[in-house]
Amino acid sequence: FAAPTMKNREELQKVERAITEVHAELETLGQQISLPEHALGHLDDILRNAEKLLLVRSQSFHLNWMNVLVDDASDREANEITLAEFSIEEVLRRSAVLVTFPLTAATSG
Repeated sequence: FAAPTMKNREELQKVERAITEVHAELETLGQQISLPEHALGHLDDILRNAEKLLLVRSQSFHLNWMNVLVDDASDREANEITLAEFSIEEVLRRSAVLVTFPLTAATSG
């Protein structure tokens, strides 16, 4: 309920400008894909150039018997686990363990 300070007013104005810019950008993007054929064309561009958007790299870690990370140069016995890291333009990042097993193991039971 107190009167805003000059610093608070400046921060508020910065936030309001940022929101206005984001709304303008969203409006422009919305116009670009407003029709189904435009949206389909945009999706087609993404799928044809997925390597520009989706990055995949592997990560390997050495873990001791307690699953604690150990140095690569460590003399202690360690197991290696390899993860695949997927990232979308450094905005979204996920890691996954890739698991394979023979088909015969899945069907026997």
